[in-house]
Amino acid sequence: MGTPVRRRFVSASAASLRDGALAAGIRLAASAARLAAATGLAAATGFLACSGGSAPPKPAGPTVLMSDPLPAAPPKPGEPARPAEPAPAPKPRDPAREVEATFGVLAEGPAVLLVREVGARVAAVSPRREVPYRFGVVDRPEPNAFALPTGHIYVSRGLLALLNGEDELAGVLGHEVAHVAAHHVEARERQALAASVLSLLATLAGGFASDARSAALAGPAGQAAAAASVASFSRDQEREADRLGQHYASAAGFAEDGLALALRALDHERRLREGASAIPEFFETHPGGAERFASAAARVMDAHAGGASEEERLAFLQRLDGLVVGGDPAQGIFRGARFLHPGLDITLRFPESWRAVDTPTAVIAFAPERDAALALELARPFPSLDATVRADIAARGLEATSFERLRIGDAPAVRVIGLAAVGSGSPWGQGSVEAMDVTWIERRDGVYRVTGRAREDRFLRHAGVFLATAKSVRRLTAREREGISVLRLRLARAEGEESLAAFAKRSGTSWGPSQIALANGLAQGSALPAPRLLKVAIPEPWRAAPSPAEPDPR
Repeated sequence: MGTPVRRRFVSASAASLRDGALAAGIRLAASAARLAAATGLAAATGFLACSGGSAPPKPAGPTVLMSDPLPAAPPKPGEPARPAEPAPAPKPRDPAREVEATFGVLAEGPAVLLVREVGARVAAVSPRREVPYRFGVVDRPEPNAFALPTGHIYVSRGLLALLNGEDELAGVLGHEVAHVAAHHVEARERQALAASVLSLLATLAGGFASDARSAALAGPAGQAAAAASVASFSRDQEREADRLGQHYASAAGFAEDGLALALRALDHERRLREGASAIPEFFETHPGGAERFASAAARVMDAHAGGASEEERLAFLQRLDGLVVGGDPAQGIFRGARFLHPGLDITLRFPESWRAVDTPTAVIAFAPERDAALALELARPFPSLDATVRADIAARGLEATSFERLRIGDAPAVRVIGLAAVGSGSPWGQGSVEAMDVTWIERRDGVYRVTGRAREDRFLRHAGVFLATAKSVRRLTAREREGISVLRLRLARAEGEESLAAFAKRSGTSWGPSQIALANGLAQGSALPAPRLLKVAIPEPWRAAPSPAEPDPR
């Protein structure tokens, strides 16, 4: 979580608003009365209308749950009819920007340059030349790679940590270039968007997996990113991309067995993980792993595979030195149910049984029964806390029923409970009413927003959890800050005939022997016949990166 994000939870066409505004107002009014009576908080009318010196409220009319403009009033008698204003053209999608906002992308560093250099060589032999190929590293610990129809191709830092040479990286990138060259990406995106493919954020949290209703939880940007990067290809498309990708890598001067070695590492990683994670990884978005490894290996069985020399392997590993492994404290980390963000000096505790995920713009948790969600994010800046609250309520189309002022720690806060009508994409069902419990907390660096969401008939079941989560927001203690470490990929020398268990103990790595073998392409339980530098994950104290405006004290 890092930058502000603005989500619209309710969407509908102007025509549906005109037709259904009165019915929605009546339905929400009844729900609002029940909710206000159940929560026992103050009525929200005075706060929303009068705080900050606003005029008193006007008589109530139909409730319209949108921030879109209402249809223009008809002309007065005798006035000429006003020409209708043309509807603004929809903004074109920018899938790469959506990926950056949803996943986070590494901006610089030796690993990023490595991916760009190898990718450029592979893309140069692609038969589809009109596409401006771009390569980047997604800031995620899960091993994966994907392509966008724009020619943007990404590998995760988690995948880089598994590779042991440029040939393997070229094989993976060649596979993704092949998806673009063969127009697989466009076909997949059309199919995914038409079917309202699962929301990326819900998938990452283990909720609504393969359930089209989940798209509403992430909003339009999350849906588009999910459709563009998470929906899987068909097995036939994967086989074709493997074959073409190996050809592209070989034509670019890399050993043809690189893809087979990478697929083997990914298959071993999946077996080691044994289904412990619900986060979508390579073989969940690229099906047919074991079969594809065998086919890729067979294609180079009789060919001269070459293979990287020890010098080439070391040169590759040195460019990965320092890469973050696992969670990155710069984006926030979890310790059990507690989320800590040392860069923002904020922490809160989510419910123990909820599944949570951190993104560059928000931390989101989902209830075990998928009937509620919680999110922490930085609100869009406004001159005051009250102005932020009013603007957020308007933007979300929230029918506020009650509010209270409170203090959370030493910070002033406002809590509003309200309702919103939901549309066809909602996980709660079309025509239902969604309840929200939103707390805005004002701090020196901005206003933080904790949002609890549930279907109206499930709200009271979760109301206590929503409030407890908001009240758990505080600054980090000195002990918590000092205890934060980051795992980084480092190189350490293993002695000849040394077992991996002995090496793990001596090197101080957080990895066990199986993880060391996986990351370095070694057989499980093997001992090295000669001294060799190996990749290990070493815990190091976390330090905030210096601000661009401040000189590095070193």
